[in-house]
Amino acid sequence: MSGSFTSKEIDPMLEKKHKRPRILIVDDEQTLRDVWQEVLLEEGYEVETAESPEDAFATLQDEKFDLVLLDEVFKTGPFDGLDTFRKIRNLYGALPVIMMTGYPDVEENIAQAVQEGAYRHVIRKPSTISEITEIVSDCLLESRKGEEAGAR
Repeated sequence: MSGSFTSKEIDPMLEKKHKRPRILIVDDEQTLRDVWQEVLLEEGYEVETAESPEDAFATLQDEKFDLVLLDEVFKTGPFDGLDTFRKIRNLYGALPVIMMTGYPDVEENIAQAVQEGAYRHVIRKPSTISEITEIVSDCLLESRKGEEAGAR
């Protein structure tokens, strides 16, 4: 057998393994979405944003993501973060979700989401860049390890 093989021919999963993780940020604060999108893009992630749960559902229906950063409080619309988390969990199974909040009065909802399967670390607003990137990285690493363990 002579000739060379592309990495795709040798290992069809190689392309998926080296694909940049895709993150969806769902928050009604434009400034926060823009800043966090830029930070996570600089960290090497592919990042999309949604300003409402309804926008998030439409985006998730059309595209595949590895992680959702989800705000708990939305100033308009029928969904809060816990409702949104539950719908994401119902529609997309084990898609990792990190809850975010800047309000101490929603801790009960955050705790409930974590109990129901949201990532155990919550992003508190305001957060430092290193806090955000560390939580995102840890969550994606845990998710990837879980996928690999489930594939064995």
